[in-house]
Amino acid sequence: QLYFQPASVAVTRDQMVEVRAVTVFSQCTTAKSEMVFQWAQVSGPTTIPAQYLGTIAQLRIPAGTLRADATYVVALTVSMSDDVSKQSSSQMVISVGSLPLIARITGSVTRKQSTRSALALDASVSRDPDVDAAAEQGLAFVWACSLSDGTSSQACRDTSGALLVLSAASTLQVPAGTLPATTDAAYQFTVTVSKVGKSPAAYTLSLTL
Repeated sequence: QLYFQPASVAVTRDQMVEVRAVTVFSQCTTAKSEMVFQWAQVSGPTTIPAQYLGTIAQLRIPAGTLRADATYVVALTVSMSDDVSKQSSSQMVISVGSLPLIARITGSVTRKQSTRSALALDASVSRDPDVDAAAEQGLAFVWACSLSDGTSSQACRDTSGALLVLSAASTLQVPAGTLPATTDAAYQFTVTVSKVGKSPAAYTLSLTL
């Protein structure tokens, strides 16, 4: 008899898959020869590298190997070294879930600078953890700005009183002298990242001028 520990696997892409196979001999078996193990992939949206489908009782697939939001099926065949016709096979389902988007702006979450300095905010470090860090993340960016004193807030305006125009890119540039100096209030710059099929994520930075 062949079974797995754990019996089923549900992971996210940032987790390693670890499974151990357990074999139980029949009580009527008198001789127990060496067992031969062989893992194989049955199905899945991507190919599991052969080096992870070994010939031992344990299956270990490193984090980042499997595709997110997908299902893989692997099989293990165990045979007796002195008689390969005596074998047992079993399959296991590996479910890979999806991780939420991560929104970030480089630098400190609170800042203070002069109105004579240009403001540069960079949210390009935001990412989809279900995608390789070096790959195109496929994110959309929306920036928002409000002036908050802790009890109330209003949309940001430039020194002429016009609403602040914000970009829809991963970076935001505000020229020097655009924003009026603040006293008891702070500017709250928020970037929201989104992607089809996922819930948006937001990150806010507080700025005092």
